[in-house]
Amino acid sequence: MLIIGCIKPTVGLKTEDKCPPLRDSERISCWHQVAVSEAYRENADAASGFCGYIWDDVGAAHVTSGKKDDVAIKAESERNLCYYDIAKIIARQTSSGGQSVDMSQYALNLCNNIQQDNYSSTLAGAAVTQDMCYREVNRTANIRPENYYSNPNNICSIIFVVPLVLIAVFRKRD
Repeated sequence: MLIIGCIKPTVGLKTEDKCPPLRDSERISCWHQVAVSEAYRENADAASGFCGYIWDDVGAAHVTSGKKDDVAIKAESERNLCYYDIAKIIARQTSSGGQSVDMSQYALNLCNNIQQDNYSSTLAGAAVTQDMCYREVNRTANIRPENYYSNPNNICSIIFVVPLVLIAVFRKRD
């Protein structure tokens, strides 16, 4: 399987045609998986579109008289989680469409699509918030190799600075 992954790196990534007309709850998960796959393929616009499609394809059909049923609530929650997941993936990327660009701002903009859940249900799981997304995207962007060494709070500071401080303290004692 490792050899296949090296030869064809898209093995295991889901495509739109792999989401046949299933039950609504299954399509919700399928669109989320397609969005994540597109994010890994560095196709940020398509990934964002599939996250929106979770609500457009499934969730919106389950709202009657302004009231959301369980499938609509699941779609809304899954859409928020989808935006959160792809934002974290995109924040690590340094290219889009073959061009070398910093994708962290694009990822932060994806966080704006996360909507506050207006329900309290333990069945829907923990709510994903915009603040969570912003923090995670910024953290992820800071640990990219091109940003990591210029950040004074990285682990290398501890590894190289602490021994120097200890050497200075021990020399001072003598």
